[in-house]
Amino acid sequence: MSQKFVVSGGQLRAVAHHISDLIYGQVLGVRGIFSTQLAYILVQSSPGAPSRYVLEVSDQDGYNPRPLLSSVDPIMSPAWSPDGRRMCYVSFENRRASIYIEDIASGARQLASQFKGINVRLLGHPMVEDWP
Repeated sequence: MSQKFVVSGGQLRAVAHHISDLIYGQVLGVRGIFSTQLAYILVQSSPGAPSRYVLEVSDQDGYNPRPLLSSVDPIMSPAWSPDGRRMCYVSFENRRASIYIEDIASGARQLASQFKGINVRLLGHPMVEDWP
């Protein structure tokens, strides 16, 4: 394997992850995870103040965290779409468990489910038809 990359200083981390993916794939024969991202819920609390829930996305090593949603209402169960461009999650806005789908790049989000009771999965819903 022989490749050359010319990048600016701001692109060094991304190209290092890409090179790691190439090496991992060459050695083990499977796609590497070094260029992927994580989604997680950060709960911020301080005495005398309500907790704040933040849905964040970061590089797989925790660098470059970026908030997608911040709320005083709980957020849970983030799940990536297969193409990695959208995220589905449960938010308890309006005191009801509701499922939202958010476009990662634009931040646009749509309410996908807000049935009475527990909203857990949207099998057959057109916005998530390609999700497992």
